[in-house]
Formats: sequence, C-alpha cells, structure tokens
Amino acid sequence: MLARANRDPLRLVIIAYDTPSDRRRRKMAKLLDDFGSRAQMSVFEAMLTATQMAWLCRRMEGLIEPAEDKVYIVSACNRCQTEVVRLGLQAPIEAPAFFIA
Repeated sequence: MLARANRDPLRLVIIAYDTPSDRRRRKMAKLLDDFGSRAQMSVFEAMLTATQMAWLCRRMEGLIEPAEDKVYIVSACNRCQTEVVRLGLQAPIEAPAFFIA
C-alpha cells in the first residue's frame, strides 16, 4: 500500500495510550515507532493519510484490552497543524516517503 494518493493527503496525527500491561505497552510502542516519532513516553506524532490512520486504528484495536487500556488518536486539520506549539527538545515531524503495511 503506498502512503500517498492525491485524494488522501497527509495530516498530523497525535496518538496517546495508557495501559497497565508492560507487554501491551511494548507492542503499542513498537507499532507506533513504525508510523511516527515519540513525543513523550506514551505519545507519538505522525504524518498519516486517512487510509493509514484507519489501518492504524484497526491494528491498535487488536492490541488493546478495552476494559483496561486507553488510546487517543487525534487528527489535526490542515489549519490546526500550523497552530501546534512544541516547546523544548523536539525533532521536526516529517512526512514518510512511503508506508508499508
């Protein structure tokens, strides 16, 4: 699956998760490392298309225990992306050249 299609633009996505399980936490972090960069211990930023975001949501649903875990996936609109404020040590978020499913 290619990352970019003209009809499916990239957008900034913030993913945050919390789980009491070390095993699930490692799996979630490993999955998210393939999509973006870590902003905090359990918060990631990524540039994704709507298709990639839907795929990521399905993968995260398969990893979590709904009665114990929390996952927040927030997509920023184009205007909102320009208003994100990052303070301190932050690497710039770059669009991936491609996406492998």
